[in-house]
Amino acid sequence: MEEPTAPFLIVGLGNPGPEYNLTRHNLGFQVIETIAHKNGVVWNREGALKGLVGKARKEQRLFFLLKPMVFMNNSGESVALTRRYYQVPVHRILVISDDIALPFTKMRLSDKGSSGGHRGLESVELMLGTQHYARLRIGIGDRNEGELADYVLGRFTEEEQKLLPPLIERAAKAVEIWMGEGSEAARQALLPEVNGR
Repeated sequence: MEEPTAPFLIVGLGNPGPEYNLTRHNLGFQVIETIAHKNGVVWNREGALKGLVGKARKEQRLFFLLKPMVFMNNSGESVALTRRYYQVPVHRILVISDDIALPFTKMRLSDKGSSGGHRGLESVELMLGTQHYARLRIGIGDRNEGELADYVLGRFTEEEQKLLPPLIERAAKAVEIWMGEGSEAARQALLPEVNGR
C-alpha cells in the first residue's frame, strides 16, 4: 500500500547547454526553473541520476524537481534513475514538455497517453515502461515551412516572447495545483488560455 507521504517528481524536459537556452524545445526547463524559484529550490548536480535535482516541501508535500542533463532523446534515463532513487510512484510523476501539435500558448494536462511523437516523452515512456504518468504539454505551434529540428531548436519570436511570462507562470501554478488538488483542478487552472489581451 502506498504511503500517503510518497513524494512527487516534477520533470522539465529540455536540452542541456547554453546554446539551447530559451529555445522552443526547452520550454519545460523554463517552467521548472520558475517552480524552483517560487519554492526557493537549490539545484544540485546528481551525476548518478544524470540530472539537476531540487527538493522542496509545500503544505506537507515533498516533491523533487528534475532537469535531465542528457539530450532530449535520452531524458527517460534520468527520469527512471531519479524515480527509483527517491522511490516515487509512477502516478506521482509529471513531465513538462513542449508540443508542436498544440498552437502556441495552448496547454493540455493528462494523466496518461502516447508520446505524440515527442522524442523526450518517448524516452520517458520507454524507460518507465508505461504511459501512465502525467504530462503537461505546452503548445509551441508548428512551423510554416523548413525543417522541424530547426524550428523546435529555434528561439521564440519577439511577439511570442511577450506572451511567455504569463504562460510559464500559469503552467507552474497548474503543476502546484496538480500536486495538491489533482488533475481536474489543475486542468481548470489552465483556463482561460493566454491570448495576449
